[in-house]
Amino acid sequence: MQVKARWLLCAGCVGLVVAASPVAAQTVSCTVAATPMAFGGYDPSSPTALGPVTSTISAQCSVPPGSGNVSGFALSVALSTGASGSYAARRMNSSPPGDTVRYNIYTSAAPVAIWGDGSGGSVTVPLTFPKLTPGQGGRQSALAYGFVPPLQDVAVANYADTIMVIATW
Repeated sequence: MQVKARWLLCAGCVGLVVAASPVAAQTVSCTVAATPMAFGGYDPSSPTALGPVTSTISAQCSVPPGSGNVSGFALSVALSTGASGSYAARRMNSSPPGDTVRYNIYTSAAPVAIWGDGSGGSVTVPLTFPKLTPGQGGRQSALAYGFVPPLQDVAVANYADTIMVIATW
């Protein structure tokens, strides 16, 4: 059985940041990307969780030429619940339909803090850019850690879920 999570991305997000410099406000543009999270094969009889498997979530941000520097720019990265509608119980659905596999996405290799939108006991992850210089971009990234709990009695199939990555600033 193969289990994987697909990612939807917020591409070309544009926002306005108030700078802590003499320049009153700057336009900062960012694009967000994520690498696939592929869990691989799962043994339903194993007493050990599958994971961690990782996905790199990155943001590339810039200010336009002719603008002032922007210092301390931060954005907050949230992840959706996926098809389950719950951060406490994310689920991948089988193909063909009929079964689900429980899993979750965490902010570290220790599966403690669930990466979500800040609701339902989940947390968001900040990405901070120390300084953005006009005409030059900055890139920051974070790892998302996926785990599939052990001993789930599921059929052999391909399982997938779609998670949306949302960056706000």
